[in-house]
Amino acid sequence: MPNVLINGNVNISLGQSDYKAQGGEGIVYVKNNIAYKIYHEPKKMIPEGKILELQKIKTENVLAPKNILYNPKTLKAIGFTMPYVNDTEYLTKLFSKQFKNDHAISISQIIEIISKMQKQLQSLHNEKIIVGDYNEMNFLIDSSFSIPYHIDVDSYQTDNFPCTAIMDTIRDRRLPFGKFDDLSDWFSWAIVSFQVYTGIHPFKGKHPDYKINDLDERMKNNISVFNKEVKLPKSCQDFSMIPKNQLDWYKTIFINGDRSTPPIPGALGFVPGFIPNIISAIGKFKVDLINEYQENIIDVNYFNNSAYVITKNSIYCNNSKWYSFSKNYSKVKLANILGNDPIIAYLENNLAHFISKDNVEIGKIQAFDIMSSEGRIYTISETNQLIENSFEKIGKILHLTNQVAQLCSIYKVFEGVIIQDIFGKRYLTIPYEHQKCTNIEIPELYQYRIIDAKRLKNILILIGEKNGKYDKFTLFFNSDFNSYELKKELDISYMIVNFMIKQNGIIASVINEDTLELFIDNKKGSKELSDCPADINMKLIDGINKVTFINQNKLYSLQTT
Repeated sequence: MPNVLINGNVNISLGQSDYKAQGGEGIVYVKNNIAYKIYHEPKKMIPEGKILELQKIKTENVLAPKNILYNPKTLKAIGFTMPYVNDTEYLTKLFSKQFKNDHAISISQIIEIISKMQKQLQSLHNEKIIVGDYNEMNFLIDSSFSIPYHIDVDSYQTDNFPCTAIMDTIRDRRLPFGKFDDLSDWFSWAIVSFQVYTGIHPFKGKHPDYKINDLDERMKNNISVFNKEVKLPKSCQDFSMIPKNQLDWYKTIFINGDRSTPPIPGALGFVPGFIPNIISAIGKFKVDLINEYQENIIDVNYFNNSAYVITKNSIYCNNSKWYSFSKNYSKVKLANILGNDPIIAYLENNLAHFISKDNVEIGKIQAFDIMSSEGRIYTISETNQLIENSFEKIGKILHLTNQVAQLCSIYKVFEGVIIQDIFGKRYLTIPYEHQKCTNIEIPELYQYRIIDAKRLKNILILIGEKNGKYDKFTLFFNSDFNSYELKKELDISYMIVNFMIKQNGIIASVINEDTLELFIDNKKGSKELSDCPADINMKLIDGINKVTFINQNKLYSLQTT
């Protein structure tokens, strides 16, 4: 573990418990809410002179370098410190309508986030800073979804140092490659903010004269989502949710190719709120409405041939209200007991509570996070122990606990899987059966930032970002989860993971916004069905003998004809 000198005089010892992340450039440690970035190869470190210029940034919530780190033996610069913020999400999560619905993020919150990003960029320009690589992966959002943070500011253009990076999806084609100015920043801001509003890149959508990934030509020719020949996916959020003055500005940027500073968001041209998609049978699909609920659906569990529908305020068993929450909880899960009503699990004040539908407490356990997997509930303790919580009915219901894994300090919980970062290596922790859990390294994920993941049975699908591009991984595990086959799809459009597995083993996955892919394993190929009524944001769920999916406050069944 390294010792470092801050500004050449304060000696800091960094231990394994301080490790936070590792990428292609270096390792990041965190100690006392200060991040320490140490380069693998010090000669690739940004110049000390640039760090001194970045230190002067005063714009709020820009996590810029603060102090230079030196090797105490050679006294050569090896890195720098920067502010650290905990409990954040990548800004990309806000592109998803499902994520916004699941976390009750209102259009007014979205407008406020975008307004803050606009003010931050204007403030940087006032400080004579050009961001250059203003891409969505260079931003975090806090857990209350109110504060946007700028990260990875090494590439910013300062008085004496040019920009050093650019993601192609936000690059302004009116300038030569590698050239940036204030207006190219505002063009990139337009692309990122438009995606936060609508969930779609402004130069995506299907056009008869362009291939799906032909982004370069479309950006050069201003063939945007406003073009009358562009077909938008159903997952695209309604443009009327954008304040009218900003919507008009987007049109001048994306249709006319103009460049200017955006207006401060004004009044909405429509009543705030997300517009539900109207679902109907299309082509090879038959759709039936199962039920409509008072609030948006968060999740659905099928236990004992009944659908348990979780909303913000209630749980329904099929079409009847089964349980009402007395207050809002950060996470709610259900545990299955065969032949009995499920157990309700919720997280509150670092405690996981387990109760019956009659509000009888069955047990509680200290927990900093909670997850479910195929009807089982797992909690994570303060010391990063993964605990399986099981229940047996012997006269009364007993709450039993068993540690199934020890996690490292850096992990991320997704549905059915925990992804650990152990000095740059990616390990999957998968509790796959009662009292059975595997820890397996996935070398193919090295240096990827994992954006979204989901594991059902022996299938794991995840989205990772590296070098400004998104790749999709599908892992097919054996029965003991100690080996796998992998399918990798390169340079995809950003998306969330949305799939389910039917009882007969057929996997149904929504891809490319409105295409349903059906497959069984990695060998037999797949079948793609276009114009799927369920889009990427409508969560697919195994309905025992049918595919079901969520569309805001409605639950549908889906069949192929």
